[in-house]
Amino acid sequence: MNPLPRPDLRTRFTPLWHLLRDEKRWPLARLALLMLLTAVAEGVGLLLLVPIIDQVQLGTASANPLVNHLVQGMHWLGIPAGLGGLLLVFLGLVAVREILRFQRDTETLRLQTQVIDHHRTRCFERIMRAEWVLVSAKPHAYYSNMLITDINRIGQGLRFALNALSTLMLMLISLVAALALSPIMTLVALVSVLVLLAVLGKFRAQATALGHDLSGSNRAIHGCVQESLNGLKLAKLLAGETRLLDRFRHGIADLRRRQLQFQRGSAAASAGLQLGGATLLVLFLYGGVRIWHVPLAELAVLALILARLLPLFSGLHQNTLQWLHALPAAQDILALQRTHRIAAEPAPPPAGSRWPVRHDILVDNVSVQYDARQQPALDRVRILLPAGRITAITGPSGAGKSTLVDVLTGLIVPTSGSIRIDGVLLQPEQRLHWRRAVACVQQDTFLFNTSIRENLLWARPDATDADLHEALVRAAADFVLTLPTGLDTVTGDRGVQLSGGERQRIALARALLVQPSLLILDEATSALDAQNEQRIATVLERLRGQITVLIISHRSALLKRADQVVELEQGRVRTTIDHRHPAVMT
Repeated sequence: MNPLPRPDLRTRFTPLWHLLRDEKRWPLARLALLMLLTAVAEGVGLLLLVPIIDQVQLGTASANPLVNHLVQGMHWLGIPAGLGGLLLVFLGLVAVREILRFQRDTETLRLQTQVIDHHRTRCFERIMRAEWVLVSAKPHAYYSNMLITDINRIGQGLRFALNALSTLMLMLISLVAALALSPIMTLVALVSVLVLLAVLGKFRAQATALGHDLSGSNRAIHGCVQESLNGLKLAKLLAGETRLLDRFRHGIADLRRRQLQFQRGSAAASAGLQLGGATLLVLFLYGGVRIWHVPLAELAVLALILARLLPLFSGLHQNTLQWLHALPAAQDILALQRTHRIAAEPAPPPAGSRWPVRHDILVDNVSVQYDARQQPALDRVRILLPAGRITAITGPSGAGKSTLVDVLTGLIVPTSGSIRIDGVLLQPEQRLHWRRAVACVQQDTFLFNTSIRENLLWARPDATDADLHEALVRAAADFVLTLPTGLDTVTGDRGVQLSGGERQRIALARALLVQPSLLILDEATSALDAQNEQRIATVLERLRGQITVLIISHRSALLKRADQVVELEQGRVRTTIDHRHPAVMT
């Protein structure tokens, strides 16, 4: 296990304030008021036990000034201060306390769910809006664990933290009641309990450390599940199902081991607090009778208050441990929101805004340097894409083709150099505007697990069925129209119900629905047979003069259709061949 951290009070409870600070003030104030009123009703009820016991025992009034004030208050309200009146008031206070407690618990649950829904939505929005460089560097399991498991842990921790606050208020009011009866005995008992809590301090540090370990174990489980499902086909082909199962079992065992460690520590702390509390209660009663000679009625109520305080102290300690156990998840969630807010993309442009290309798109001495690589992915690349023409990019793996696509789609900002559209510099804050004018069909085509119609409408929500049919025909995907349920055919998870070639043709139809100024095909025909690839080539031929097209491909059928072919090698332009002027090669 990692070395136990020693967080201070600010580190422990500042995240709690950050979780709550965006909530409306009135619900928070209402919850705090309910906590206070519940505690006050409890304290007043305890004090009323003194005159009740006196009436039962002696039939006389108490000698305690505060208790006498309560009795006088009953007289002022016209309530008889005899045994019957005292019992009725006590019963009324218990009823009021329970009503307040019900309202308090309801408000606590409402606040808990609001906070969790708010932060889950905010995290998801931060991820959606963040720069692609940041998001793509994290595994999917990292985000899924954050949005599901860690957020749920925070919800549980928040409930325990609010319970701790309510318990603290109840303890303070009970201590006020005890101080009113016997300041000396109360202070002695309080100091003793604080010493006991200090002795148990190591369990609080252990809870925080185990919380960090649990976050790591949860991420490992999410990663194992996602990777196993994504690689299940390969595992079956390689007879590796047992290895995947062993990895999953190991992850589950590690998770349970850490959970049991926390439960054992929590149970040990609770047992120590209960044993120490019982010892203090015995000494407290002995001192009250033999040393301080406290009247029997007051001693009985003091003993009752202390007996109630001990489980309250225990509950406060357990609630604090549970919050500290969830604290690492809260810190991680808040850190995610902070880093992804800083790395947010520019604000999106108004819907329907266009960016036509009339002359050319210039990749002007663009370089891209990734932190994890010594050699730049792109090194002073200069490529001119004439408007309405087809440009093909070829080159070996690692030449920088995918990075060039990310630059042209505005997913990443070049380390140096620029993109110019019709001679106008593409500013970083304009990238989302430009991205609306770009459509990209990738080699690894993604389809949502819904109907073909819904997948197509992601490109243009207002498209009619006639528009969808036209796009399918242009993309050589008119096979969809012959399916039994046509456009309403469900594609399955990631389009698993369709072949690779069918998925790519549907993705091309979706891209054409965007009506882009720049269409990028990133190895988009790699899964097509020769006949369908020829149909795509014919489609591109028809697009010549209407849309600027960039093809990433090694397939000769497409390269022959290109107006120019640019070869990349190790992030640099090696050669450029202009098919319109075959003698021109740079």
